[in-house]
Amino acid sequence: RSTLFPYTTLFRSQKINHTGQQMMITFDGCERILGDVDYTVYVLYGKEGVTYEELERKAKELSPDVTMENTEKVVEETISSVSNSMKLICIVIVIVTAFVVIFVETLLIRARIARELKNYGINKALGFTSGQLLVQTMISNLPSVMAGALIGTLLSMPVGGQLMVAALGFFGIKSVDVVSSPMWMTVSFVGLLLVAVLSAAVVGLSIRRIHPVELLTEE
Repeated sequence: RSTLFPYTTLFRSQKINHTGQQMMITFDGCERILGDVDYTVYVLYGKEGVTYEELERKAKELSPDVTMENTEKVVEETISSVSNSMKLICIVIVIVTAFVVIFVETLLIRARIARELKNYGINKALGFTSGQLLVQTMISNLPSVMAGALIGTLLSMPVGGQLMVAALGFFGIKSVDVVSSPMWMTVSFVGLLLVAVLSAAVVGLSIRRIHPVELLTEE
């Protein structure tokens, strides 16, 4: 006949190892099942330059029956797969974002040049150089690009948190506190602007092929 105890003896360990499904028993619960428990855990920190192997050898000399575990190695092995997966996801997001920015900026600049082709010809006839017109074209969409980059950067924190939850959901983790580095948020913002400006510059090079005389002749 089984006996019920009026307290919880097990709890769920929300750690990334064991896929978040690790169950652990308290000392009270273990004593109820096994009787007296003699279990001691020591955490050893080595001085700088001291390797784990040296610590293990020294511990074995003091107590041959001791069981040791390299916590740093265990942690690295545990999170390496998840870390690599998250890096891959970030790379994919960067590539897709850059492609979208390049595609949209290319369409906008080409449409602008086609729509204002005559004005470009007149400006060249008035003495404007291709470089000046190119700079003007490059910065024409800069305000909207800056607004989009700023909104995207600010949304990266809540959206990034949801992506982290989705990626770590396999391990049974229900929530994740995501802290975005201000430095990397700034890098993202500046990177989006650079991609947009460079795309506009490449497409805007077609302005050099505009000749006022040919435009007047066609009319």
